[in-house]
Amino acid sequence: MTAYDAARLVSKLESAISGDVGSSPHHARYYSVDSSSYAVRPDVVVIPRDVEDVSAAVRVAAEMGAPITARGGGTGLVGGALNCGIILDMRNISGIRIVRLGPAGGSVEAGAGATKGRLDDVLGAAGMMFGPNPSVGPFCTVGGMVANNAAGSRSLKYGATIDNVSGITIVDGTGGLTRLPDDADAAAGIWDIARRINRSRYPDVPKNSSGYRLDAVSSAADAHRAIVGSEGTLGVIISATIDVVRRPESRTLHILEYETEQDAAADCMEIVGATRPSAAEFVDRTILDNIGGGFGSNAQCLLFVEYEGENPTATGMPRAEGSGSDARGAADSGEKGVASLARKAARQTVMTDEQEISRWWGYRDSALHYSLTSIDDDTEEVVPHVIEDAVVPLGALPELFALLHRIRQKYGARIVTYGHAGSGNIHARLVLKKGEIGSLGRIAVEYFERVIALGGSTTAEHGDGLARSEFVEMQYGQENVRLFAELKGLLDPSSVMNPGKILADNNGAAGAL
Repeated sequence: MTAYDAARLVSKLESAISGDVGSSPHHARYYSVDSSSYAVRPDVVVIPRDVEDVSAAVRVAAEMGAPITARGGGTGLVGGALNCGIILDMRNISGIRIVRLGPAGGSVEAGAGATKGRLDDVLGAAGMMFGPNPSVGPFCTVGGMVANNAAGSRSLKYGATIDNVSGITIVDGTGGLTRLPDDADAAAGIWDIARRINRSRYPDVPKNSSGYRLDAVSSAADAHRAIVGSEGTLGVIISATIDVVRRPESRTLHILEYETEQDAAADCMEIVGATRPSAAEFVDRTILDNIGGGFGSNAQCLLFVEYEGENPTATGMPRAEGSGSDARGAADSGEKGVASLARKAARQTVMTDEQEISRWWGYRDSALHYSLTSIDDDTEEVVPHVIEDAVVPLGALPELFALLHRIRQKYGARIVTYGHAGSGNIHARLVLKKGEIGSLGRIAVEYFERVIALGGSTTAEHGDGLARSEFVEMQYGQENVRLFAELKGLLDPSSVMNPGKILADNNGAAGAL
């Protein structure tokens, strides 16, 4: 990317934008960080008033060769919304419009800056919900969820964002407004690239946020899916048409207590394979210590297994064991069904009270917070965001835990683990002393090589960002990365859209804290 004059960039934006333009040290400091361990100071922050402002900002960026990066709630964990140049705070592009609602579901058009908390309020009033549920749900935005292909605990039933979006509007790298898949020329161009990728290099896992998801594009009618997980590198997301579903009438939550990670992994495979849980989540001893008492002295981890609905299959009954209609009988049968499959659990607790279930999910959703509060300031520990989001096929879950154990032993590292065990997605929070940070690169290479060999992905739902873009070629190979660059050139010919993400050599500017 050619050098640009920052002062002239600010001046041109002030002339072109009707919204706010800020270049003070305060703006630079505030927007230089997000929820990751990275820091990059932008030259200028633009808060667009409307879509015309977004287009104008992109045109200025393209003219001057300056990076332009969209930002939502700042909840990203890999620095995906950090860059030099222009930061676009999308808070004002936040409208929510119900397109269609029916007995089972419907669709909603939501602006990129709309928070999921507000989306939940709008949908909840209609008895609906958006299936994917990131743990930072009240604060993340629709644009961020699309940009990272967010998922969350209930992706086991509802899938990731890419499975729940039917259309996306972007401002591309020329400043033009493009609606996919409706724009025939853009959709045809994306499909032409997608049909040439080596699909065998894509992992067969329930969710994947690495690289560009061209494997999900099976025709021009799927072209919008290439935008999901693209981290703002192909265009500024303006809005998305998202599919919504009816809220469940009831829930049953099973808390299963284990003495080893391997026992939990073995039972998780049995339970997910034989029943239809909406969620199967894992937390380790660090999280238990924060939840409080009531666990056995040898307890090392828990599984949260949840079922929705009122029939036996939906509350935990193995599929082969028939059905019933009485709700309490269904819950009783579900408890027995899970009990028969959770053979290695030291103890089981079943809950049907909604308030109690919500309280326990609050513990699970606080796992990231608990992992960070476990850091020892006296020994100057740090938690680099690199290996924290790998996913493997469910059958390889025991090997993933074994791999983490080997890394602990080999490098003397502490690793806090939690996450979406039912999807094979374990968040591994590597904790290192500052003097040991030099081993991070070796750990990452060793970990990702094995994850890929197991048929997995380096990132399931948090994206590549500054943390993992350098590993995209390891994941997909040189030929697919060449096609990724072709896709980038199609929609961002000036290469100004969030450079340095996904295509790591794309002239981004980054710095780790």
